[in-house]
Amino acid sequence: MILIVENDHDNSIYVARALINHGYDVKIERHLDDAIHFLSTHTPDLILSEAVFPQVNTDGFEFFQRTRLDKRLSPIPFLMMTELGDARIMRAGLRMGVDYFIPKPLHSVTWWQL
Repeated sequence: MILIVENDHDNSIYVARALINHGYDVKIERHLDDAIHFLSTHTPDLILSEAVFPQVNTDGFEFFQRTRLDKRLSPIPFLMMTELGDARIMRAGLRMGVDYFIPKPLHSVTWWQL
């Protein structure tokens, strides 16, 4: 099961459909608080999170750090989505230990190649 944490409705639906079409179970959460609550009772196989959440006090990096502090969640691969060409965010995430970055817009990604 893949947890997608993305506040943009169109992007989250696009990626969820692509993953479902390739046989994955998907859970979408649009808010970080909801994702954290979901993770309190579920253990996904992969987390795919937006890097920047507009108009909230936390971001994908803080969310990533919270998952790494939890022994049950820390081994789960964590991928982040960010605008193509935002090298500063990608470098910071890779230094922190984010496993991979997926460029946005999501329709530019060939999902079957991931």
